[in-house]
Amino acid sequence: MNSSEFFLVEANKTAGVVTQKGLLVLRPSYAVFVPTETAVNVLGAVVGGLAGAGAGFIVRVKPGQYPDVRAYVEALTAEPAAEFDAQVHAIAKDAGWWLGSPDDTSLLFAKVPLFKRYKLVLRRGKDTVAPTFGLAKELAARAEPIASRWSPPA
Repeated sequence: MNSSEFFLVEANKTAGVVTQKGLLVLRPSYAVFVPTETAVNVLGAVVGGLAGAGAGFIVRVKPGQYPDVRAYVEALTAEPAAEFDAQVHAIAKDAGWWLGSPDDTSLLFAKVPLFKRYKLVLRRGKDTVAPTFGLAKELAARAEPIASRWSPPA
């Protein structure tokens, strides 16, 4: 998948007073928060194999092959978009990753007045997922094409 089809950034998920560090992957029709803290250990090779079998495709990128969740997600981004989406959706369900779509999640992408930073905030119910200190201009330039296409799947 080429880099214009996704945006990957370190982020935090906040639910009430609980915050968890992780990675945010933004696609035009969904976003997923992949925890890099305690919840990471649920990604075993067995989970990858079962998720792939349940989704009806061959899993080429198994979580157990990578030293951490960041390496795993980055390996997934090298897959074609359809395979990336299928694996992310299958694993998100099994691993309990936060998954939002334009149907149930609001996305705010805007320049912060007086600063050279941008907001990228996803909200659903009590959950908020966002980069900790917003996005620098160069990251915002990479996020904007994806954020501007945030829409329900056709």
